[in-house]
Amino acid sequence: MTETHSKVPLFQLEGADGRRYGTEDLWQRKEMLVALLHGEACARCRELRELLAAGEDEWRRQGLGLVLVELAPEGEEAPVSVRLARAFGVRVGEASLGVVDRFGEVYASLEAHARPAREVLTEALEWVDFIQRQCPECFAPVDWA
Repeated sequence: MTETHSKVPLFQLEGADGRRYGTEDLWQRKEMLVALLHGEACARCRELRELLAAGEDEWRRQGLGLVLVELAPEGEEAPVSVRLARAFGVRVGEASLGVVDRFGEVYASLEAHARPAREVLTEALEWVDFIQRQCPECFAPVDWA
């Protein structure tokens, strides 16, 4: 886990459904989980992606945004993933899950391959709870049980 105290870059990318998604949509509205993951061939990233997708609707109702960014294939560099890696304090090409407050501050960056996906997600949600407790008027902890 890396504590960075940096700002997440604001961006929008086109999704597979043709809609645009990114941190710009959530800026000053919601805390965010920003996942920087490898493609489907990576079992660890695939497992974390599935866990994130399973909780997304409930988290959205509770005020938590989710942004998934697929890392460019090895040897290629996508500008957004490079900027996210720098903000998360990880090497370019390393899969990670960033925990970001509504104002763009990166509170934590969790290595996606360091532990089982469920443990990575549980720690990320604990960070979200911590962030939400810092703002008395925003207090509405995410219930991930």
